[in-house]
This record gives sequence, C-alpha cells and structure tokens, in this order.
Amino acid sequence: MGYRHGAHTVFGIHLHLVWTTKYRKPVVSGEVGLRVREVIRRVCQRLKGKSSHTLLNEYSHLRRAYWGRHLWARGYFCCSSGNVTDEVITQYIENQHHEEDADFRVEGEDGPTRPPKPSA
Repeated sequence: MGYRHGAHTVFGIHLHLVWTTKYRKPVVSGEVGLRVREVIRRVCQRLKGKSSHTLLNEYSHLRRAYWGRHLWARGYFCCSSGNVTDEVITQYIENQHHEEDADFRVEGEDGPTRPPKPSA
C-alpha cells in the first residue's frame, strides 16, 4: 500500500465505518451526510490538541517538560491495519440494498458512498 503525504503527515488509511442511526432511520444523506463528514473531520483533527490539554492539566511533570503547552510534535503518521482489502469493502458496499445519493461522495472515490441497508 502506498502512503499519502501532507505537509507534516504521512498516512495510508482504508476504512469502512458503519454507524447506524437509532431505529435505522435513513436520515444521513445529502446535506446532512455532508455535514456529518465535516463534523467528523473537524473532531478528528482535534484529537492531538485535546489529549495534550488533558494530559498537561493532569500531570505536573509533563507541564514542566513541555512548558510551551504542546505535548505532541507537529506531524503524525497513521496507517490502518488488518486483512480487509479494498475489493472486500467494495463488495460489501455493493451488496447492500440502498438508494443512490448522488450528493454524498468521499474524497478520492469515484462514486457515491451509501449507507447500509436497514434491517427489517
């Protein structure tokens, strides 16, 4: 697997997360789906800052060692693990019963990303 590179980052992530709404109501689509993606991306980028803040507040020896209030270095490396291939994920998605949502796309993907079929 090739890694993608950013200014201070190196990553190779292939994930398929399935979150189901309560009662499996199909409400995460279109504008709501795009907003969910935006919120999740914003929250994930804050993991380093929030964890640094928490640890520095809880441990005085860390505050002395990191007097600038920054625990983590600027960059990061992230890589997914496991034996699930892109083909397995694609097959799983294609075998779900769903309606097209042309407005919801994942960065780097050609087609729409669809929620899993609600179970009866």
